[in-house]
Amino acid sequence: ERIRGFFRRTLPVSWRQRYGFVRKNLLTALFGQVKSQLTVSLIVTAALTLAFVIYGIPYGLAAGVLIGVADALPVIGAGLFLIPWSLLSFIGGSTGMGVFMACAYVGVIVIRQIAEPRIVGRQLGPLLTMMAMYAGYRLTGFLGLLLGPVLLQVMKAVLEADAAAQSVSPSENR
Repeated sequence: ERIRGFFRRTLPVSWRQRYGFVRKNLLTALFGQVKSQLTVSLIVTAALTLAFVIYGIPYGLAAGVLIGVADALPVIGAGLFLIPWSLLSFIGGSTGMGVFMACAYVGVIVIRQIAEPRIVGRQLGPLLTMMAMYAGYRLTGFLGLLLGPVLLQVMKAVLEADAAAQSVSPSENR
């Protein structure tokens, strides 16, 4: 409370108003971003679980949920499980299972390519989201696919706060 009081006494009112606006917009945007990513992961989890249960994989429900949760994590992904499972199935002589796991991995990629820009794009717009994902991927690799849209959300919140502050009191910003 003392630290907060210090900043209230020290910082100008316009800065405090901008901070409040940025904080509110940023929390809303980041919550929306996390919700969108979780929605995409839930779709992938449901698709994998359904495919595993229909194909008759033992413990298909558990395997689908486990791989779906791993797919939600930035670096791990579904490929960490599906690609080795496919290769081991081919090596072990179970060609059908190997083909199924390879197709399941391709299915996860297709689902992500279709669903992610649409669902995550509601927050920023599909074109901006795809540009942020591409730029993030080129700059930092796979983790950038997630961080690019988040960074864009931060920049959007800061720019909106600046625009709102300038429209309220243009004489203070000189």
